[in-house]
Amino acid sequence: MQITTLMQNLPVEEFNQLLVYGKCNPNELDYLESKEIELQSIKLRNLGRSISVIQDLLSLVAIWRAIKRFKPDILHTHTFKAGLLGRLAALALYKRPVVIHTYHGHLLHGYFGTIKTRLLVHLERFLASVSDVLIAVGENVKQDLLANRIGTPHKYRVIRPGFSLKKTRKIDRFELGIEESDFVCAWVGRLTDIKKPQRILELAKELKAREIKQIKFLVIGDGELREELERDALSKSLPIVFLGWRVDSVDYVDMCDILILTSENEGTPISIIEAQMLGKPVISTDVGSVNEVMIPEETGYLMDYDARAFCEKILYLKDNPLSYVKFQSTAKEFAHTEFSTERFISNYKSLYKESVGF
Repeated sequence: MQITTLMQNLPVEEFNQLLVYGKCNPNELDYLESKEIELQSIKLRNLGRSISVIQDLLSLVAIWRAIKRFKPDILHTHTFKAGLLGRLAALALYKRPVVIHTYHGHLLHGYFGTIKTRLLVHLERFLASVSDVLIAVGENVKQDLLANRIGTPHKYRVIRPGFSLKKTRKIDRFELGIEESDFVCAWVGRLTDIKKPQRILELAKELKAREIKQIKFLVIGDGELREELERDALSKSLPIVFLGWRVDSVDYVDMCDILILTSENEGTPISIIEAQMLGKPVISTDVGSVNEVMIPEETGYLMDYDARAFCEKILYLKDNPLSYVKFQSTAKEFAHTEFSTERFISNYKSLYKESVGF
C-alpha cells in the first residue's frame, strides 16, 4: 500500500519509477492484482517470502539485470528478502545507485530461534553498512534496530506511512449472520503465529463464559493457522466469522465497531491507521511502534495481552456510548492528520532529491 501510494503520487515529470516485485504465498492476496493497480513494473515469479536457494539466486540475477537496464539514480528496497537481494544486486554493479532501504518492521523478535536471529542480525548489519539511507516507519522500530547495532544514527530517517482510504460499498451485517445491535470487533492480518490470532478465540471464549452474546468477531486475513482456528471456533460455537483476504477489507472494517490487534511483534500496523481513519477505536498489544500510530486512552487502549483485560476494554466501549463517540472523533482526526498522503509524499520527495543532490 505504501509503495503504490508513493508511485501513484510522485509527479511523473520529476520521477521515472520501476517497481520490481515478487509473488505472494497461496494464502495471501496480491495487492496490485486485487486492486487492479497499473504501474511500470516487473513481477518476478521466483521471488517469494520463503527461502529457496535456487529461486533466490534466479531472482538475484533478474533484479541485477533490471537495475542494469533501468539505470536508476536511486534503488529503494522494502522488506527483508527484497532488501537482501536488491542490495546484493547493487553491490555487483559497476556504477551503484544511491541505496535506500525501508524497515516496515523487523524480524528480530518472535520469528526465529536464538541462533537464526543472531545470524539475521549480522546479515542486517552488513546490509545496513552498504546502504546510504535507512528508513524506519516508526521511532521504536529505529531504536530496536540501533540497539542491535544495525546501521548508525546518521543514516536513519523516520517516515510514517501515508495513504487515503476508498470505501466502495456498505456491508449488510445480515449477510454475515450479524445483528445490527451486535458490537463487532474486527481483526485484520496474516493468520500466522507472530500475529497471535489464537487470542481472538481466547477473547471469544472469555466473553462466552460470561454469557455475553452481543459481541461478535470478524477475522479478515488468511494464513497457515486458518484451518485450525476455524475448526476450533466451530467446535466451541464461538461467534467468530472468518472472511479470508478481502479486496474490500476497508468496507468490512467500516461495518465493525472497533479493531483488535493481538500481535507479539509489529512495525507500524496499517490496519490500526485504517481503522482510526474510519473512526474506529483500537485495542492493541503494546508492541513495536503501535504507540506511535494511536493515542493510548484517547483513540483506543494499549496494553500487554491479557484476555480478561482486553474483554473489559471491549465491554467498556460497548457499554459507554459517550466515551465511544469521543474515541471515534479523536481517532479519525488523529489518523487523517498524521498519516495523510500529502505529508507522506512530501517527505519522500525531499529525501529522494536530497539523496541525489537536487
